[in-house]
Amino acid sequence: MKVSIFVLLCLFASGVYSSPPTIYVSKGQHGVEFRNFEFALTPQNTILPGDSRIKRHPLDERAEQFQNGQFEIFIPTSALEISTGCSRYYIVRMAQTLDTNMKADIQQKQNLFYAIKSMVKSQSGSIRVVLEYPEGCNIFFRTGRNGTYIDYVGQLH
Repeated sequence: MKVSIFVLLCLFASGVYSSPPTIYVSKGQHGVEFRNFEFALTPQNTILPGDSRIKRHPLDERAEQFQNGQFEIFIPTSALEISTGCSRYYIVRMAQTLDTNMKADIQQKQNLFYAIKSMVKSQSGSIRVVLEYPEGCNIFFRTGRNGTYIDYVGQLH
């Protein structure tokens, strides 16, 4: 019994298993509700595009959409407890910023991807992000109407 409790404590401490995040609901236009939450990405709970476990074309810094800030990463469902019915991995997408005059917003997104990639490759550190989800296996980095990454939870300012 002591061994299994120790194993569970190690799994929770390492980020392999975690408790459900606090979900914030904000109201958008026409009363649409958006569910958002903070999450700490770690090397243990973050899978980069192009990883052999992911069977899809990578959306990373080599993709055409990356010039507009779009990328995706993956989180194993065991590392994030939210009720979506997804069985293996959540697809976590950063939306494109289509207005190419918003260079600072695009650069912020690209820098976030590079920081996530560096964290995973070095197997050290963590990065706090704000995510938003509708239903299913798709989760999104929280963005505003113009595609700006929003790094806080709750109602938009």
